[in-house]
Amino acid sequence: MGKQHKLYINVFHIFIPCCIKKNAHTYKTRHIKPDINIFKRLLKFGFPNGITVFFDMVEFAIFMLIIGTLGILELTASNIAFSVYHIIVMHVVGAGVATSIMVGNYLGQNKASIAQKSVSTSLKSIYAYVLVIVVLVFLFSTQLISPFLTNSQTPLEELMPMSINLLRVIAIYMIFDAGNLTFQFAIKGAGDTAFVMKVFVALSLILVIIPTYLIISVFKMGVYAAWIMTMSYVVALFTIFYFRYKSGKWKKMRVIDMKVVEE
Repeated sequence: MGKQHKLYINVFHIFIPCCIKKNAHTYKTRHIKPDINIFKRLLKFGFPNGITVFFDMVEFAIFMLIIGTLGILELTASNIAFSVYHIIVMHVVGAGVATSIMVGNYLGQNKASIAQKSVSTSLKSIYAYVLVIVVLVFLFSTQLISPFLTNSQTPLEELMPMSINLLRVIAIYMIFDAGNLTFQFAIKGAGDTAFVMKVFVALSLILVIIPTYLIISVFKMGVYAAWIMTMSYVVALFTIFYFRYKSGKWKKMRVIDMKVVEE
């Protein structure tokens, strides 16, 4: 058998394992039939999560669109602040995803107390990181935004102070967002995705989209007022998800179909 033919076989074995007779027998990959019950559960927990992410992106896009009506200065400063925010928040999001996985895993084993301990440990770790970030932002605001100013067409004497102020708003925002993300991912890991979706949709409209339009387009209050409104949004998210978590309802939820055993 030629080397080229062997290569084809190896590639076939790597990329199409379901077609191998041994694997097909072991993992039942041939004659696959859709499981309607599992499909329903995928929709039940996955669809609300998708809507949540969608509204999070739409809310941000509309917020920036309205800010853009104020002018290039406000839009550029807001973009700079959010760019730094997206860099520093990724670590918190990653820890939140890990928290969600641990909660789902331990609830699947009927170990709600360990799931709760995982959330507590995650919260402490995230806040240790966030508090360091907050201090760094206040001490080194100029250094953090300077890479974004190199090719800016906006006068630096106007852009620099506004960007620094908005970045410091972001730092305070992060204090509440850390708790929001932790508790949000915790209850989502338990399967409470529908509740999270309803909260996001309602608050996105009530505390971000509609107020930002009124503040900027109707009352002409400026960029800082709009940003302070977003602060109330994340505080509301943090408060609601905290009390939802403290209610303990998530401990009785299961993503998979199984009997819930009280500890």
